Amino acid sequence: LEKNIPASVVIASSALTVTVTEQAMWLHNRERLIGISALPTLLSQPLIEVSPSVFTNSEAVLKAKRIFLSLGKETAVVQDRIGMVAPRVLCMIINEAFFAVQEDIASANDIDLAMKLGTNYPHGPIEWAEKLSLRQIVVVLDALYNDLREERYRVAPILRQLSITHA
Repeated sequence: LEKNIPASVVIASSALTVTVTEQAMWLHNRERLIGISALPTLLSQPLIEVSPSVFTNSEAVLKAKRIFLSLGKETAVVQDRIGMVAPRVLCMIINEAFFAVQEDIASANDIDLAMKLGTNYPHGPIEWAEKLSLRQIVVVLDALYNDLREERYRVAPILRQLSITHA
């Protein structure tokens, strides 16, 4: 990649499962790498999360913000952490919904209805999971669990099973 684009060009990479700093270690010109929250369906939203690594210079951050602004996107600069912000929170909500299904608290349809009408979400968590890809949600949650070793990121067994069958 670096051989094919000028050193002054910013490189944007999905930083959901590997930090930008770790990815930067694979490059010679580490200062131009910026992470973005590239989770399907969230990319179509008006906000893009941008995450600089410890090597990313301020010029690269400004260039990335200008590029996204020219595409009609707002940017939020967030820490270089696995999952970033919106994908991390969304995957957690989806995971909790699958735990609720597994524990027979409510049907998938009733959970979706409760979240759409009760919290004004644009999609219910089960419906959103289908749009995002069950496999992608599991990958993000596993990356969070491996990074932080916190039980709250443990994937609901039914979500993991379904992610295999919906591949």
